[in-house]
Amino acid sequence: MRRLIGIPKQEQPLAAWRRAVLLLVLFLLVQCCLWEGQHSVFVASVESPAGWIRSPRRLFEPLCLSPVPWAAARQGRGCVCRPSAAPVARSALPWEGLFEEDSSAPTNTEEAAEALQEAMMALFDETAPGTKSTRTRFTIDMPKAMSLGVEGGPVDALEPPPLPVKKSAVARADRELAAAWVQMFQELKISERLCVGFRSEVLANTAKRTWQTWGDSHIFAFPSSEESLASEKILRRKLLRRNAGPGTILLAVAPRESELKILDKLLDAYGKNVIVFLLNARLRATAPPGSLKERYARDFDTAFHLGWVGPNREGFLFRAMREKAGPTPWFVAKRLASGEWKEVLRAKEEPSTEAISAALA
Repeated sequence: MRRLIGIPKQEQPLAAWRRAVLLLVLFLLVQCCLWEGQHSVFVASVESPAGWIRSPRRLFEPLCLSPVPWAAARQGRGCVCRPSAAPVARSALPWEGLFEEDSSAPTNTEEAAEALQEAMMALFDETAPGTKSTRTRFTIDMPKAMSLGVEGGPVDALEPPPLPVKKSAVARADRELAAAWVQMFQELKISERLCVGFRSEVLANTAKRTWQTWGDSHIFAFPSSEESLASEKILRRKLLRRNAGPGTILLAVAPRESELKILDKLLDAYGKNVIVFLLNARLRATAPPGSLKERYARDFDTAFHLGWVGPNREGFLFRAMREKAGPTPWFVAKRLASGEWKEVLRAKEEPSTEAISAALA
C-alpha cells in the first residue's frame, strides 16, 4: 500500500508529524478568532453604532494592541492602557491614596485617548449600582473640536487648532465623545441605563443619523427656550420614558447656561438617583463669577480634563482619574520650540490662573 501511494516507509513518521502540527495551528487560529469575537473590550456587533466601528478596536484604535476581556482589563491585565497614560483623581474622592510617582501628562493624542478610556472605565466602576460611593456628578472635557476618529475621520494632533474653529468640527468632537460612552454601554449590555441629552433637536437628530443604532440608550434634546416654563416637567418626562431611577446615567453633551438651569431643577427633583456626566461643558473656561457654571465647576468632580491654557494656547491643563489608583496631580504642560510637550507644573489642587501663567512664562 505504501508503494501505491508513493510514500516510502521511512517518510511516514515525518508526514504524520507535519499533519499534527497543521492541526494544532488550525486549532489555535480558531481559538483566537473565538476569543476576539466574544471577549474584546469594544466588540463590533450588530448593536454598535454603524458607520464608525469597523473592528473590535475601532473606538480607540491606538489603545489596545490585542483583544482583552473587560473583566481582565479592569484588573490591570492586558493592554487597555499603556503605563504612560496620566490618570488623576481629586483629593476628596474615595479612590484616592498617595500620589503615583510615574504619572505624567500626555505627550500626544494617543496617550490622551488612553487616559480618557481608562477614566471612562473608572467612572463605570465608580457609579455601578451597588457601589458605596456617594459621588454622582462628574465633568469630562476635551479640547474644543479635537477629533479622536470615532466617526471614521482622522485623529487630530495634540495641538491647538487654527482659529476660528468651525462649528461643525466642534459639534463633531462633542458627538464623538458621547458616542464613545454609547458604545461602551452597548458592549457591556447596560445601555438601558444611559440617557444622552443634546442642546437641540438638530444635534440629537444628527447624532442618531450618524450613529444609526444606539442600542437601548435614550437620545433626546433639552427643551428649547420657548418651553422654559414647562422645561423641568418636559425633561423629567423625557427621562421617565426610560424609567429613570437609581443607576440612571445622564450625559449632558456640551450644555450651556440655559441647559444647566434646567438640569439644576432636575437634580433637585431626582437627587442622587440620576448620575450626571457633563461632556465638554468647559465650565472653567466660560464660568462668570457667581454663575451656575462657577458653582458646577466647584461642585462637580473632574473625571477628565484636557484644555488649552496661556494667552497663545501654548500650554494645556490636564487631569484624569484611573481605576483603583491613588491620586495624581493636575498637570500643566508647555509646548517647546521643537514641538514637544514638557511638563512644567504639577499640583494636588487645580492650579490658579496666576500659577499657570507663571509656569508657562
